[in-house]
Amino acid sequence: MISSQTMRALLTLWLLPSIVLAGTPASEPLDGVWTGTLGKTPIVACFDHSRHGTYYYLRLGFDLELEPNAGGHGWSEKSGDEVTGDWSLDDVKGGVVHGVWKTADGKKQLPLELKRTASLTDTGCPEPAYESARLEAVVRTSGAETTTSGHAWKPVTFARGALKSVELTDPKASKALKDAVAAVTTQHLKSYFGCRSSPRSSFSSEDRIIAWTNTLLVLELHESYYCGGAYPDEADGAHTFDVVTGKELDTDAWFKTSPADLATKQYKPPFEQCATDDLNWVTHPSPRGLVFRQDLPHVAKACDVEVVIPWSKLTSRLTPKGLEAIKGLPSP
Repeated sequence: MISSQTMRALLTLWLLPSIVLAGTPASEPLDGVWTGTLGKTPIVACFDHSRHGTYYYLRLGFDLELEPNAGGHGWSEKSGDEVTGDWSLDDVKGGVVHGVWKTADGKKQLPLELKRTASLTDTGCPEPAYESARLEAVVRTSGAETTTSGHAWKPVTFARGALKSVELTDPKASKALKDAVAAVTTQHLKSYFGCRSSPRSSFSSEDRIIAWTNTLLVLELHESYYCGGAYPDEADGAHTFDVVTGKELDTDAWFKTSPADLATKQYKPPFEQCATDDLNWVTHPSPRGLVFRQDLPHVAKACDVEVVIPWSKLTSRLTPKGLEAIKGLPSP
């Protein structure tokens, strides 16, 4: 017969694993944004609910992919299709996780230390938390202050001259307008980092102020890029901002009837293959007049010929609002 003392000892041994497990905090989820170091180098990382991740070195800013290994043990670090390293992480505890980074051949390893800084949103990695560090770390170079129609601004370059933009310095410029122009620069930077994450890729952009009056500012854009695929590509565009609100103006509302027919009549196809009645025009105002360009894919870029209709030929089609809007545009 088992004594009561022996029974209590056996019961304690049987319950011990449950007691230990109950007292051991479960590993916290990995999804979210993390900041920390790889070796001594600052990095920012983000993992989604399926354990897929990306990270970047703060001094470089380009994303590297983190693909979970089979069986859920560790991650393969990739740049495009090339495996560039290997990650292993311990359990997350108290919003902190430690681990080890190794080169693809395993010959070199460095410690990883990360601290959670933000949770995932419904759309994935929260943009400010993940993006802001690399945007703020970009080295910018300002040029000498200049003016357009008496309004002051400075040229600024980023990424060793790959991105050329403008900064409004005129003390009379509204904060909303300054923010709107700065947002264009920020979007170029995001495109730059997104494109350059691919091996053998390239990205450059240039923004130019082509008109700045008491009512509007026109910012012309050009991008040239190769982000993978068969061919490089380029894109042109423009923003027309209200100088008070910083919002984009609907220039189509300036016209009683669309002037696209005038542009179509003036368009001279550079090649026989470009001849068509179905022209997809995009427009923006300029001192020279209303500028028309076609929104074309790379294979048809050779057909994209700029057409400019002088304002003098558009007077009868302009609404009172349109006539007022172009008053301050200087003559070419």
